[in-house]
Amino acid sequence: MDKSPLRQRLLECAEDILEKQGLDALSLRSVARAAGVSEAAPYGHFSGKPGLLAAVAGRGFTALGDRLGDRDVRTGDAQARLIVMGRAYVEFAIARPAMFGLMFGAAGALDRTAQAYRSSSEDAFTRLREAASACAGLPADSAAGYHAAITAWSAVHGLAVLILDDRLSGDRDEMIDAVTRATAQAICRR
Repeated sequence: MDKSPLRQRLLECAEDILEKQGLDALSLRSVARAAGVSEAAPYGHFSGKPGLLAAVAGRGFTALGDRLGDRDVRTGDAQARLIVMGRAYVEFAIARPAMFGLMFGAAGALDRTAQAYRSSSEDAFTRLREAASACAGLPADSAAGYHAAITAWSAVHGLAVLILDDRLSGDRDEMIDAVTRATAQAICRR
């Protein structure tokens, strides 16, 4: 993968545009303008807008995976680790709603076959899969371990979307705690 300073600058500008102005404002042209380069310059690093969006989303998955990993390392038992990771997932979505929307809601707009996107999204999911499998006492590479991870992911992802869409009433922190605890308890009882 190209790690050139210009590519990194373009990606930083793209993230900034995404977070401050939203997905609709993000284009190769707007990124070039923000980076202070010619409109043709981004094409030397991205195949087009779908490639740019995939690279930006890949950075989002890397950030999410780092957050899950950071929380994972600091927590002792498997059930507590899964609870903390679930909270980290929801907090990421709340803190970076535009990035979260790009990562999960931009179907057709980005190139999901791009290597950076695939590898970073798979790495983030692997962290969750390992934690959910450990909680359930299952091998991470088993079908049951995969199902445990999908159960955890579905719960926290659904909660994050409901919070972002302002569909829930009540104390947000209490809700996050209740859902992550109930999910971990259900998975760890398998």
